[in-house]
Amino acid sequence: MADIEKKKRMLIVIKSVVKRQRGSFSLEKLKDEMNSKLKHRNFVNDLENKREIGEFINKMKSEKKLFKYHEEDTKYFYVH
Repeated sequence: MADIEKKKRMLIVIKSVVKRQRGSFSLEKLKDEMNSKLKHRNFVNDLENKREIGEFINKMKSEKKLFKYHEEDTKYFYVH
């Protein structure tokens, strides 16, 4: 039960970082900001943080919430 609550809190923190994004951004910059925010909120397990961030970003890509204009672009945009 505690793991589910912890994961929910992690996702809330991760979503807040994405929702604040304006304009284009690289995935590395986004991942760094998410990881930094999680550490600031006392989620200090780096491996777990990276796994959750990776899963969240993959889910957003599959749901077309993150997109890039051209396949060769390195910058993404967030679709609200």
